[in-house]
Amino acid sequence: MSSIAPVLLQLVEYAPSLRMCFFRRPIEEVASEVEKRRAELMSKMDSAASDAAAAAVKKSSETHEVAQRKLDQMDKLRSALGMASDTKEGDAFNRELQV
Repeated sequence: MSSIAPVLLQLVEYAPSLRMCFFRRPIEEVASEVEKRRAELMSKMDSAASDAAAAAVKKSSETHEVAQRKLDQMDKLRSALGMASDTKEGDAFNRELQV
């Protein structure tokens, strides 16, 4: 219900102004105009929600691409320094491995 609250607020503000602009319009005409306006606002809200969802999916895939590039960069650095691929952080301080 909270997602349509802004739409309802805009409609509540829109209806009296519509009736005042067209002095003494029948309430049925005002109601049909309000319904058209509600449909427009709801479609805008739906398209904004779908755009946000698409952006979230795109950001998620970008995150995976960034992580993959970082792994590739670390592999290049490891090979440039001549380190074994099974080397772990802290192995230089492990006395058992130094013997």
